[in-house]
Formats: sequence, C-alpha cells, structure tokens
Amino acid sequence: MAGLQRARRFANAIVVGCLSAVGLAAFLFSMPSADRAAAAPPAQPANAIKVNALDYCKEFKDNEQAAIAKYSKGTVEVTGKFYMFNVEPEGGRPTITALLAGETKYTVVPDLSVKCQLKDKSPWLKLTPGREVTLRGTLAPPTGEYFRDALVDCVVVSPNAGSTPELKAVDLGAEYAANKQAFEKKYDNRCIVVEGPVVEIVDRRWVKVGDAKQFVTLSMTGFDADHLKVGEKVAALGFCSVVSRSNTPVQISNAKRIELYR
Repeated sequence: MAGLQRARRFANAIVVGCLSAVGLAAFLFSMPSADRAAAAPPAQPANAIKVNALDYCKEFKDNEQAAIAKYSKGTVEVTGKFYMFNVEPEGGRPTITALLAGETKYTVVPDLSVKCQLKDKSPWLKLTPGREVTLRGTLAPPTGEYFRDALVDCVVVSPNAGSTPELKAVDLGAEYAANKQAFEKKYDNRCIVVEGPVVEIVDRRWVKVGDAKQFVTLSMTGFDADHLKVGEKVAALGFCSVVSRSNTPVQISNAKRIELYR
C-alpha cells in the first residue's frame, strides 16, 4: 500500500510539473515578440572570441594588422572595467559608445580603452562606471568612419551591479541644499543622468537645468548648447561634480544630451 501511495505521489508530481511547463510556455508565447526578446539573454555565438579589454588594446597597439585579421573572423566578447559613455554622431549616425578601460595594478589606463558602440537605447540602466562588464559585438568595418579597434552593434552580456541613476534636476538641487556633505559623498564624480527644463544658457557652454531656485549646471559643447532653448526639456548624461564655492555648486561635466538617442 505504501509503495502504491508513493507511486501515485510521483505520478502527481510529474503531472504538476508538466502542467507548469505548459503554462510557462503558454505565458511566454502569449507575450509580444519584442517582450520575449527582451526577457531572453543574448544568445551565445559559437564562434565568439573572448578577450580582456587590456589584452585587446595591446594586440592592436603591438600589431594592428594581425589584430584586425584575428578579430574580423567573428563575434568578439570583451570584458573590462566600464568607465564612461560617449554620446556622439559617430559613423554617420547618432551612437552611444561605452569605453572599457584596461587596468594596471594601481590605475585605469584611459588610452588603452575599447570603444564599444552600443545597440541598447538606454545602456546606463545596465552599466555603472568603475565596475567590470562583458560586451559583445563585431569589429568595425574598415570604412574610415570608426577607430580600427572599435566594436559595433554591441550588446550587454553581463550587466554590472547597479545602474546610472536618472534624476530630476530640481530634486538633485534640493538634495544638495539639504545636506551638502552627504550629497558630495553620494554623487561627486559619479556618472548620472539629469532631466529638466532649461533655465538659462551662458556662453554657449553652461546650461542651467531645473528652476530658478533648484538647478544644476551642465557643461556642454557649443554644438549641443546651441541647439537648446530656454524652457526646452533636456536629459543629459555626465559626471557630477561639487564646486561648493561656486554660485553653480552642482555641475555635470562632459554632459551629453541623451533624449535624442533614446
């Protein structure tokens, strides 16, 4: 009798497991195709070449032609410490490029960095500066529009912990006013996204965002600033710095407009 009961319980477990699998499959296939694609991790290419960012850079520096021949053969997976984004019209179209730095024992080497043009529209939600990440892409075509060691059409294979915070300019300004020391410890030299309306543009470079009382100042190139108007909403990615003795104490250096690239 005990054996019969165990057999029945085993059979019931199989039925429940099968029904669960069927239900999961039904759920996944009921999702829109775009959602299924987003939920699934990037497929692992059979011919992916895996390499450390510093080794990759050194190969190009030592023998560029040999490196091109090696990495042109398939997909490249490069692992390194992510340290910043560039947002610019590279290769004839607006792109967001992640820079992965090679690292010595004591310091990051910015000159030895892998330039990875990203397919993700909001990669700052997956990447945090100073942490290791793996990106997958292909070597840029030899058209003269890219650096020869650049990788294009990159996807994030293993997101690093955390994400770049997206903050409203007025909230950021209010947080600084409430506790300057805590603010500096939390945000100084950190990559962030700031959003808000333009309050003032000074000298074709300094763009105040927020309102008359609570604002942050974006340090932009003349090109980006020239295409902004007072009252226009902007979202910018850059590094936060605190200049306490300035009348614009919260500044975002190397600010790049990202609302155009989303």
